[in-house]
Amino acid sequence: YEQEIAGQIRGSLEDILEGSCEVLEVRVQVEMEDSDQGLHVAWVQVWLSGAENIQMRERVEHELAGAYEITGEKVELFFENMG
Repeated sequence: YEQEIAGQIRGSLEDILEGSCEVLEVRVQVEMEDSDQGLHVAWVQVWLSGAENIQMRERVEHELAGAYEITGEKVELFFENMG
C-alpha cells in the first residue's frame, strides 16, 4: 500500500510542479486506524530538487491536503541542490 500511495503522490506532485523542480523520492508510512476505518497515512516524506522554496513547499502541502487529506504536520519536505 505504501508504494502504491507513494507512486500516486509522486505523479500528482509531478503534475502540479510542471517541471519547476524534480520529485526525487516519495516515502509514505501507513498505519491501521484504531477503529474499523482501515488504513491512514501516518506521514509522507518528499525529496525535491533545487533550493528550498516556500512556494514549492506551499504547493506540495496544498496538493497533499486537498487530494489526499494529509495535513501539514504529517509532511516532511527535503530540498536537494543538484550541482
